Amino acid sequence: MARMALMVVLSSVALLLVCGTAAIGLVSHLLLPRIARLEPDVRARLLFRLRILPMAAATMGALGAVLPTFLWFEPSGSQERIPLTLIVTATCGLLLLSGAAWRAARALATTRALGRHWLARARVFEGVETPVAAYAIDDLYPTVAVVGIRRPILFLSSRVLDECSADETRAMILHEQAHIETHDNARRLAVRACPELFPSVADLGRAWEAAAEEAADRLVVRRAPHLALSLAQALVRVGRLVPDPLVASASALYSGGSLENRVRRLVTPPAAAQRSASYGCVMTVAALATASAFVVSAPALHRVIEAIVATLP
Repeated sequence: MARMALMVVLSSVALLLVCGTAAIGLVSHLLLPRIARLEPDVRARLLFRLRILPMAAATMGALGAVLPTFLWFEPSGSQERIPLTLIVTATCGLLLLSGAAWRAARALATTRALGRHWLARARVFEGVETPVAAYAIDDLYPTVAVVGIRRPILFLSSRVLDECSADETRAMILHEQAHIETHDNARRLAVRACPELFPSVADLGRAWEAAAEEAADRLVVRRAPHLALSLAQALVRVGRLVPDPLVASASALYSGGSLENRVRRLVTPPAAAQRSASYGCVMTVAALATASAFVVSAPALHRVIEAIVATLP
């Protein structure tokens, strides 16, 4: 029974993940133009949820619905034959989960190595108040980045500090503080762990990256309107110094790409904030509805699983 349960769960992960990713990929080209009209913070939250939805739905569906249903209704001591097709799909599910774990581990290892490399030649940054530990580093790359998830550290290169004014430096620090408050490093790690089974899904990840940067810019404008122009000037200065994008699970002021949209939003007065329903209330209602639906449909779901397994070669 234990082996059959494992095969069913892993197969469910593979099926749900592939189908969910395909569905998100098919509708992404229709959703992206509409999402682009939303405010940056709303856009960043929505794009992040869409990007991780297939992986989250596959994991929660397999562990929260398929496995409990199987254990609930499957007779103890059952010795059903495990079809070859189920073994193959279970292997695919295991590979997909292993790939996600590998990408997350590699991103964490790369980021930690980068942080250790910078710390080894860093000096404590003084002169401007920072929300976390801050260090200045002698680096040709124009680094302005927050590294770490549980204990984030801010790094600024001497090259950037020499090029930027005091107000521009304050604006950059506020930008990185916004990334810390919205846990963007953790979100970036989650996005990188999710498999890109279809090319169109990668567009959602890139769109989220851009929206997260614009959302951090917008938070600076809301908190310190007088620093909006300083942040725009800092972006232009740093953008001119960047030779190649920074590759790590770190929030950087600029990681490549076009600066036009970000600078335009910074120098344009922000529109009125969009109102939306409380996310906590929506999630509570959704969780209760999902739990109720599971209890009601569990017997039928088990019969479907049994029928599928029985017909597999």
